[in-house]
Amino acid sequence: MKKYIYKIWEKMGNEDRTEYDVALENYRKYLLKETVKNPEDVLVVCQLAGVCYLSRKCDGIAILETFLKRNFDILTEDKKFRIYADLAYLSEDMGCMEEKAIDYLEKAIKINSNNADIYYRLAAICFHAKMYQKSLENIEIACKMSDEAKYSYGYALILIQNKEYKKAEKILDNLLMEDSNNIKYHFYRVLCGIYLGNKDTGNIEKLLEKIKKFEMLEKTDYERYLNWLTYEGFNTFDEDVIKDLYYLCGNYEKYCKYAENVNFNLEANYMAPYLYSLKQLDKFEKIDKILKEAEKEIFQNIEEIKTDEEYQKDTTEEELLEMIEDEKQKLKNINLVLEKILNTDFKPKMEIFMYLKYECWLLDCPQHLIIDEN
Repeated sequence: MKKYIYKIWEKMGNEDRTEYDVALENYRKYLLKETVKNPEDVLVVCQLAGVCYLSRKCDGIAILETFLKRNFDILTEDKKFRIYADLAYLSEDMGCMEEKAIDYLEKAIKINSNNADIYYRLAAICFHAKMYQKSLENIEIACKMSDEAKYSYGYALILIQNKEYKKAEKILDNLLMEDSNNIKYHFYRVLCGIYLGNKDTGNIEKLLEKIKKFEMLEKTDYERYLNWLTYEGFNTFDEDVIKDLYYLCGNYEKYCKYAENVNFNLEANYMAPYLYSLKQLDKFEKIDKILKEAEKEIFQNIEEIKTDEEYQKDTTEEELLEMIEDEKQKLKNINLVLEKILNTDFKPKMEIFMYLKYECWLLDCPQHLIIDEN
């Protein structure tokens, strides 16, 4: 087993993914043989589910669910816990199976209620499923069990979502004492300040300086730049996200400076704050130009859907009609939100999307398996 995993590690960094795919396939075939030799081996079946997940060869969830159902009465509690945790990860990764992931994590907690990371994972899934109260309850348990930074950071984000800005601010201050360079902590600390009434954009300028300093590293110190890329504090924020803070502060001129280069993908909800900001600056010619450009792009998209050979070949007539209607609806939505902005005192909300720290937590992932060398 170690031999196959080492081979996967060796090939996974290659630009040519062919050798990596071959390594995964060889490991899958080996594991299938092992399941025949010992059909009750939990490690083997969990590894098989993991390698199927990576290769997308077959359904890892079905593999584990079938194994669990067949062997439930003879499995130890520790083995059930392992399977439930892996099933939760695979279900979450599907993107549309949050309820199933939550159910598996709750089953895992019934077996072992002393695992802080399981509570954290449950809090994260509930958070992204907009089950904010349940998320808060579980992150509080994780934080009581462990002072690990990612739990405290997750707690701060959930508190912000629940509008408990003072408590979140205090947690972020403590995190910054331990890690003063973490841009995420700085970002959400500034956000809390804004929500609490501090509209001083000087704090935003400091954030931008940190980002520019980071971007300069690519040219001046590439090795350090690569280290920063993998550093958890500096891997999701750029000027595009920082601009939203200006909108929240009411500095529409600064917001527009950054927003005018953003591709809003013709989604009315994303365009609305920009259109509102332009109205506040009396830039009605710019608004008219944006609307004309949106109309032009949407009509071009519709024409492409009607005439492009690839669309005709791979899509049914019903699907094509649905795609055309979707494009027409985009334009309708833009016109509706613009009319509301221009003719009423409507101010679009700025939603700051928050993401808890994420990494692979599949217990039996061949790419991240911790191998006991002894």
